[in-house]
Amino acid sequence: MSAVEDLFLRWLVAQETGHAPRELIEETLKTLPRAMSAREREALRNRLLAQAVRHFDGGPWQRSEQLAAVIRRWTGRDGGDPIRGALCRAADTGLKLPTSARQIYRIIADTDV
Repeated sequence: MSAVEDLFLRWLVAQETGHAPRELIEETLKTLPRAMSAREREALRNRLLAQAVRHFDGGPWQRSEQLAAVIRRWTGRDGGDPIRGALCRAADTGLKLPTSARQIYRIIADTDV
């Protein structure tokens, strides 16, 4: 059984019981991007990065520099705050996260959040 099929069946049970366990929600959020097209995954990653950058102060370039610094130091799984949580979700798309301020600046300039 595929991961998506398994999740679908688990969501049916959640619907019947009226209860969605937190781990089911987490697993769904990790699995869904894998079922998307490459273009959809890129759009999702970019939207998540644009959301993360809003948590910083300053203009667009300063925010891009700050997020790039966080990404370069990020260990890959610490989602303890909104910024790193967005990075975890962006990483779940399977696409490489940008590490330069210039790349991030281009993404946030082209993304509506």
